Amino acid sequence: MAKWLLVMNPMSAGGRTSRRLPAVLDALKTVTDFEISVRETKAQGHATEIVQEAITEDWDGILSMGGDGTHNEVLNGFFDENGALLRENLALGILPAGSGGDFARMIYPTRDPIKAVKNLRNHKIQNIDVGHCRLLSEKKSRCFLNLASLGMSAEVVRNVNRGRKIFGGRITYHLGVLKTALSYKQHPIQLKVDQNTVQSDKTRMIAIANGRFAGGGMMLAPNSSFQDGLLDVVIVGEMSGLATLFHSTKLYKGKHLALKQVDVFQGVDIHAEQTAPDQGTVYVELDGEEVGQLPARFEILPRCLPFLMPLPPSNDD
Repeated sequence: MAKWLLVMNPMSAGGRTSRRLPAVLDALKTVTDFEISVRETKAQGHATEIVQEAITEDWDGILSMGGDGTHNEVLNGFFDENGALLRENLALGILPAGSGGDFARMIYPTRDPIKAVKNLRNHKIQNIDVGHCRLLSEKKSRCFLNLASLGMSAEVVRNVNRGRKIFGGRITYHLGVLKTALSYKQHPIQLKVDQNTVQSDKTRMIAIANGRFAGGGMMLAPNSSFQDGLLDVVIVGEMSGLATLFHSTKLYKGKHLALKQVDVFQGVDIHAEQTAPDQGTVYVELDGEEVGQLPARFEILPRCLPFLMPLPPSNDD
């Protein structure tokens, strides 16, 4: 019997995650052969500490139950500051239970953690890519599971995380876009995507994606895959606040890539810096959490992490 540690943020989704836990554990017992133990997070950053302790113990996997922020904290317990995996035979699994849950949208056909568990009746462990970000001026680094972004999108994250997410991930993020779009000051940013240099004199936002979704369901990088060994770089150049709001609905359908202001690249090593830092700060967010500011370097860690992947039902199910 495989031994899994479930790390849960009891405060995610306004406390609903904690209330759902008994039913989730019952479902896990019914549909899997996992032996489950639970540890709850107590504060920001605690999930990383829990995993760092767990890697020295006899677990087969860590199951993260919460939103993208919780999954990111759990993920970072698997790696050291240089992006090296601390234990090769330890798998990560996630259950959607937070207000956003954007990475989970690619894994499960449901946002309900109890229904998501039922998809694990058939599963296997597959290695997936992980992103790694180095904040160069702050001399710190962090991994990301889903997506990094900078510019207006990171400013939206700052605004959203300073308020209450009582309306759920999608509505809260959309309100954040409304609040930020008209006031955001566009910055000149230079990107180096592998050997290609891209200069944008007025940049609205940049996404550096391992996954496809952000902001509670926006399909920001519709062609991205977490198993192709590449980061998708989506650059939204000069665009007025009103135009940003007008085109925002396209983001949910992944139709924004056709806009003339949008460029898309793929690469394994991306360096981003402001070319006019005196004009203000450009913030960076990872998996929906603000982490710092430019300059920054983003790299892909290809197929580095064993991951619990649900499989389609068999004919006998």
